Amino acid sequence: MLILESPLKACASDACTTHCSMPVKGYYSDRLLAMYRRILPADHPSICIVEMGMGSALAKMGRYAGAEGLLAPAWDAIARRTDAARLKKWCLEALVELYESWDTAEPGKGYAEKAAEWRAKLEDLRATEPRSDEATEGNAGPPKP
Repeated sequence: MLILESPLKACASDACTTHCSMPVKGYYSDRLLAMYRRILPADHPSICIVEMGMGSALAKMGRYAGAEGLLAPAWDAIARRTDAARLKKWCLEALVELYESWDTAEPGKGYAEKAAEWRAKLEDLRATEPRSDEATEGNAGPPKP
């Protein structure tokens, strides 16, 4: 399976010079995502990795609606795959973090319930994954190329 390495990381800055040296959800990241969407199948892991990286970064910046707009389609694509357990785990963790943070910022709007729904899916996934060094805590994130 071809996985194109993305220069994007989940950063908490609009213009991160440490990790990606480009604005999140800006000119270059949008162009990268558009290019991937144009040349790769819709459920390709590279598209999902970019969407999850950008979505996670936006959530950390408090741009919750934008994060949701990237993480939800990433999950929809990943959930259909049978060969993406690590990506599923990373995406579910990002969705849980998004809704927990959103609930903290805007309590009482149903985000705690959404976080609980995503956490349940994450726990179900963790219950079915094999216990090994690859499947233990601390290995969340995109697959290594």
